[in-house]
Amino acid sequence: MSAITAGDVDRARFSVDVGGWMISALSNAGARFGARQLGESQRALGTILERLASGKRINRAADDPSGLIAVEGLKSKEIDLTKQIESITRRQYEYGAMEGGLSVISDLLVDLQGLVTNAGNRSALSADEKRGLQEQADSIVKAIDFLAGTGKLSETGSKLLGGGVSLGAYTTISLARGQYEISDGNGGTRTINGSLNELRSGGAFDLEKGDVEGAQKALEKAAAFISTTRGAYGAQVKAIDDQVSALQVELENTVAAKGQILDTDYAKETAALVRERLKQEAATFVTGVSQRQQADAVLSLLSGTKEMIERSLEEGKRARTV
Repeated sequence: MSAITAGDVDRARFSVDVGGWMISALSNAGARFGARQLGESQRALGTILERLASGKRINRAADDPSGLIAVEGLKSKEIDLTKQIESITRRQYEYGAMEGGLSVISDLLVDLQGLVTNAGNRSALSADEKRGLQEQADSIVKAIDFLAGTGKLSETGSKLLGGGVSLGAYTTISLARGQYEISDGNGGTRTINGSLNELRSGGAFDLEKGDVEGAQKALEKAAAFISTTRGAYGAQVKAIDDQVSALQVELENTVAAKGQILDTDYAKETAALVRERLKQEAATFVTGVSQRQQADAVLSLLSGTKEMIERSLEEGKRARTV
């Protein structure tokens, strides 16, 4: 039997080839694998905790490049839709204010019609009663002039009964400066069958001495025009309601689509959190076990090698003695 050299002993101290597998004291594949898995689990846990804390699945472009591009596009669309809704809603408020102003004028015209009706029986009225009716008529016409000429929307500054709002055939109402006209939508105006300013004292429709029958007809046609215009404003408000509803549905769908891409799925992430923590604990356990097992195997092999060397040396001594 050949003697074991010092080189054989040195190699035996660090590695032994057993059936194609090497047991080494300097490297441990199992421990390296466990350490790699531990690092991956720690990185995954960091990402999960970031998503849970921020509420967003995408916190940086690297998380989902294509998803980030889609989200930015949806954000832009969301802002655009929101601005459209705000703009249309403001226009709706303006139409509502205009229709409200026309409603007041309509009520005033009704009051005027009542005065004209009372003035129709002049023979039964005293001079003071006629003068009282005329004073009321003057006050009402003045109020109509004020609403038509000076009434404005406080926020926009546009005329209460005009200001370039498109309403098809009815675009602008002008009831000030002595004439009562309505725009025909083509740059011209249509007169409301005579000037209601003629109802003022000394006018053609003066309730004391003027043409009461003519005043009644003028008021009826003026009321009809006001009603028609109010209807046009109402139609615009209803159309805006439908448009706002459609835009709101589109906005809801856009926000939902953005949320599907951007927002954290807490059910999914909490499940992933539990899974990664288990993997982390398992990787830690495997790394420790692998290191202990390999160390034990190396020590066991070294112990066996020592015994083998001692037996070999003893046999060598006996052989030399013989």
